[in-house]
Amino acid sequence: MTGEHAIRKSIVIFGGGRQGLSILKWLGTRAKDVLFVTQKAREIEEIESLHLDLVTLDFHHDESLREIGVGQWVKMIFCALQEDSENVFLTLSARALDPRLAILCIAETQEAGQKMLAAGATTVIDSHEIAGKRINELIHRPTVVEALEQTVLGESDLMLAEIRIERDSRLNGVHLSEVPMTDYNLILFGVVDLEQSDRLIFRPLAGERRLDPGDYLVVIGPEAEIERFKKDLSLGAGPPVA
Repeated sequence: MTGEHAIRKSIVIFGGGRQGLSILKWLGTRAKDVLFVTQKAREIEEIESLHLDLVTLDFHHDESLREIGVGQWVKMIFCALQEDSENVFLTLSARALDPRLAILCIAETQEAGQKMLAAGATTVIDSHEIAGKRINELIHRPTVVEALEQTVLGESDLMLAEIRIERDSRLNGVHLSEVPMTDYNLILFGVVDLEQSDRLIFRPLAGERRLDPGDYLVVIGPEAEIERFKKDLSLGAGPPVA
């Protein structure tokens, strides 16, 4: 379906190389809800061989981004282009078109990640975190797939939010595995520890990490659920910590 701009998908992956295809695997069985964007011949051949939806537009033009739904029906984009500078440019363009768009960028270096965040990225993911065996840890987590089906790939008002752990938070000192998420239509995507790095650590890779003041939980879900979760944390309400 190369060049067919009328395709409406809620998730767009820019870049069809190793990283882009790893993201697709992470999204699980809902590949039909994903649109790839690339102009590289080798990536086009690979994507078409997998019978995936693809357009070959030039993302450097805002009108091209609008044609595939950025600023309209697209809820999330993954910037997985080979050059960090291209991911920065794409982030700037997409953020200008949609202030509420979830933008997840793949960065090769810490410096590039900082530029992507400054450009408007919602979250920056270390390229090494989605490669090789580690991506399999995500693929086989049913809760990840279920939450994505209910939020990213469903009819809900998707948001990706960072929730700061304050000193008086009831989650201060709690291990990540003990965060009570079962009563919320949310997925706990990972954690950012600014004392160590500004990179997202995927939940399956975070192990028994303890939450400290200044850490950020990264969650995906409907805006109303995120606000309810934040309110419960601030009031000390909600389900008990495990």
